[in-house]
Amino acid sequence: MTSSQNQEPGTVILRVAVPVPLRDVFDYLPPECIDANTLKPGIRLSVPFGRRKLTGILVETRAASDQPLEKLKQALAVLDEAPLVPDHLRDLCLWSADYYQHAIGEVFTAALTPALREGREVPQTAWRLTERGLGLGPESLKRAKSQAEAVARLQNGPVPHEALRAGGVSSATLRELRKKFSVVELPVIMATARSDSDDVVEALDAGANAGRTRHMLLADITFRFATITILLLIAALSFRDARHLLQGKL
Repeated sequence: MTSSQNQEPGTVILRVAVPVPLRDVFDYLPPECIDANTLKPGIRLSVPFGRRKLTGILVETRAASDQPLEKLKQALAVLDEAPLVPDHLRDLCLWSADYYQHAIGEVFTAALTPALREGREVPQTAWRLTERGLGLGPESLKRAKSQAEAVARLQNGPVPHEALRAGGVSSATLRELRKKFSVVELPVIMATARSDSDDVVEALDAGANAGRTRHMLLADITFRFATITILLLIAALSFRDARHLLQGKL
């Protein structure tokens, strides 16, 4: 039976790289109550694999599968709202797995932290005003409009870092706001949470300061992904080819 025959109108097939020593990607049906057309390659999915539950990376979506639809298992959950693996690194991973005959799921998985491999949520960073910040009057920052706007946005409690950015408050603005005061008078502090805003509030109430504890931004994940992918490639190469790779000759 061809893939065109294994198709129903509106069907979306999820092609997932699963952390097993096999060079294939695996087809799954979307989880219930999920609009599969909104899912982007590079997100993590929780999927059944035999008797296990594994965390895989969505490689692509298709309208049909080479397997009969009735034989496909349903993904259990969507773990990310936005792609964790950028397009260019996903393409590099696909290319390297094919060129060096390596299990594609293992290439993806090696680039993630242990927590992300287990399906845990990506940490979030939030900012909140200190008592000093809450006491700042309109005259305190009248010559720094962007900093005054940042303070105004934080008056009602902690705000996730990404929400501040979306509202036009940059990291540079927050850093400059902090530089104006001594350590004991900081008007704004930052905490890292593993999941939602409740964790942020708990961390701040416990006395969290500007330090980041095991915080993982997308840029950090991207760097880790690229580094480990290159190391995997080098491990599969001869000494001469590895030297040429590092020198940009391959």
